[in-house]
Amino acid sequence: MIASMTGFAAAAEETPQGSLAVELKTGEALKEAATGQLFVGYLCATMLEVGLALHFGRTARAHRVFFENKFKKHLRKDSETATEIL
Repeated sequence: MIASMTGFAAAAEETPQGSLAVELKTGEALKEAATGQLFVGYLCATMLEVGLALHFGRTARAHRVFFENKFKKHLRKDSETATEIL
């Protein structure tokens, strides 16, 4: 797990069904960019398909984000198109 002084931590966790990106946030309110950061920074850049943004503020909240590998351009063969995948 990676942690910093900004109230952020991220990890890739193993589950019985596969791996999961977990991002922990603290603060008064969860910024909208938090789930975007999870999407772009972890799910788009890796083979992980599911992520959780966990916010610990006044009330604890969880946001699930998913991005299937079949839609990731960097994982496709050069000859594949989005139509062939669907």
